Amino acid sequence: MSRASELKIIALMPMKGESERVPNKNMRDFDGQPLCSVMLDKLVASDLIDQVIINTDSKLIKNFVEGRYDKVTIIERPFELRGNDVSMNKIIANDINLYPADLYLQTHSTNPLLREGTI
Repeated sequence: MSRASELKIIALMPMKGESERVPNKNMRDFDGQPLCSVMLDKLVASDLIDQVIINTDSKLIKNFVEGRYDKVTIIERPFELRGNDVSMNKIIANDINLYPADLYLQTHSTNPLLREGTI
């Protein structure tokens, strides 16, 4: 696929600090690296994606990601969007309002087997 159309494409990868079922899942080891870095490496390597937005409430995730990836922007999740009862649609709407683009791709760090070609 060519970037001839010059559309701005942003990948959204929300990550909360604590999961209900798997504690600290985004930073758990997956094949020798934190799970979140597997997807981030693929998203950042894609020539089609201009920017990756991580919306998080976790200082651990923020500290791990900051300075490691050029195309990644971290949004500190607003207090009103924290908790297990908050709809992912509200979090995505928050990100889209802050960072306009022509197209958005949304994924989670829990998709480590997603292939770069699929992206």
